[in-house]
Order: sequence, then structure tokens, then C-alpha cells
Amino acid sequence: MIIKVQPVFAPYLDEAIVRFSYLHPGVEIAIEGDGVSLDGDGPELLAAFQHTLYRQKIYRETEGIRLRMLESLL
Repeated sequence: MIIKVQPVFAPYLDEAIVRFSYLHPGVEIAIEGDGVSLDGDGPELLAAFQHTLYRQKIYRETEGIRLRMLESLL
């Protein structure tokens, strides 16, 4: 299955692939052009990868906020 990755998610792709790989160790994943290729198929796998990519984007975008909150507590 090939999943096209929108440019807004491209900066988070490498980290999302690492996270997805340990959550789904049996699925081979590779970057291909402007997307990724998964050796599996099905809506559940597609949803899992998209969720992982979105979650990584949110994690990175909120990192500064989390650090400032932690610093204010210390």
C-alpha cells in the first residue's frame, strides 16, 4: 500500500516511521517519493499509520509548551 504524505506532515515523517515500526514490527515501511510504502494492506493499517503521523506532528508542535510548563513547576 502506498500512502501519500501531505507536505505539512513531511518534517515529522522520519520520527513517525520509527514510532510506527516499533508499534507494528511486522510491517515493512519505506519512503517513496512524496509518500510511504507499507507491505500490508487494509483500512486498519492505513488508519494506524495516519494516526501515528498526526500524533508525531502534535508531539513536536507542543514540545515548547510542555517544556515551559515543566520549567514553571521546577
